[in-house]
Order: sequence, then C-alpha cells, then structure tokens
Amino acid sequence: MDFAKENAESSFSLARELANAKDVQEVMSIQSRYGQTQIQAYSRQVQELGRLMVNAMSGAGRKI
Repeated sequence: MDFAKENAESSFSLARELANAKDVQEVMSIQSRYGQTQIQAYSRQVQELGRLMVNAMSGAGRKI
C-alpha cells in the first residue's frame, strides 16, 4: 500500500508551499486546498481498504 507514502508526500508538499507563501491569505488558501485534497484522498483510501477487506474476507470464507 502506498497510502503512507502518498500522505507523507502530500504533507511535505504542503510544508514547501507554506514556506513560500507571501502572506496570511495565501497560507489560508493553501491550507484550504490541502484540506479538500486530503479529504478526497482519505475517502479514496478508505474505499480501497474496504474493498481489500471484503476481498480478504470472501477469500477466507472459501478456505473454511
């Protein structure tokens, strides 16, 4: 799973953008955009984990 790598890269990217922000308004804009992007990423990750769990459970049921 690349979730941890994806989330870490996103956090480092945020830190770089914030370090280069010119003013508080830009910081707020960057932070807002980051929040929206992360909510989408977390939603996608939860769906993928759910799919993996269903696949694992259905596979385990066949072995019994």
